[in-house]
Amino acid sequence: EPSWSPDGSTLVFASDASGSSDLWIQSLGEARPRQLTRDPAADAQPSFSPDGEWIAFRSERAGGGLFKVRVRDGSEERLTTFGFHPQWSPAGDLILFSGSTVRTGPRKLYVVRADGSNQREIAGEAIGRFTSGSATFGWLNSVRAAWHPDGRRISLWGREGDGAWSFETIGIEGGTPVRSTISDETQEQLRTELTLRRFVWAGTRRFLYFEGERDQAKNIWRVAIDPSTLEWKGEPERLTTSAGEDGDIALSADGR
Repeated sequence: EPSWSPDGSTLVFASDASGSSDLWIQSLGEARPRQLTRDPAADAQPSFSPDGEWIAFRSERAGGGLFKVRVRDGSEERLTTFGFHPQWSPAGDLILFSGSTVRTGPRKLYVVRADGSNQREIAGEAIGRFTSGSATFGWLNSVRAAWHPDGRRISLWGREGDGAWSFETIGIEGGTPVRSTISDETQEQLRTELTLRRFVWAGTRRFLYFEGERDQAKNIWRVAIDPSTLEWKGEPERLTTSAGEDGDIALSADGR
């Protein structure tokens, strides 16, 4: 579960090297990482703030929830009493997170201010279109979400009730979603041979990077995007070719 610092010099990640899951910092010029959190409860799912000063994360301590830790001195603050997979907004003012990790049934998304205030649910109606379909799809009825690079919208990826995959982008204050056009050829590929899961946007707005599975191999895939219309261009491109399991994508700020 790595996350890049904005300047590209450091990675934070979760590891149980000390006995329980904690956050560790690895500077690219250093030989060894340093331990950042030391609570006996599990800490995971770190996300660097855009200014590089804080890391938001999920912890099981004190009943579970979201916390943030200052990179400089390790001081910690609680943000929420629940939630998973925090993601800082590009502007650093908000943190997007999910209310559950359950793979079936309803999912909810929330944002909270960086100081832990003004927590609220967002995109409920849009998510409902993904989670109200047939139980035949099982965990596929869950929704993947990520910030759009403009910081005022989020993008949603999931399977709707008719079985078709859909990529939608909607403002955090609501409004009409923009549904990306996906070609029939790509829809057929997604229906029969390729499953795309968690994704991240490139800062250029020209690419999406997905965790994808085909032929029992989990790799990193890329989809080209028209930044003005959000249309998917061409077919998904496989970037890694390992026969094992590639995941937990962290894209550097420079997009390289």
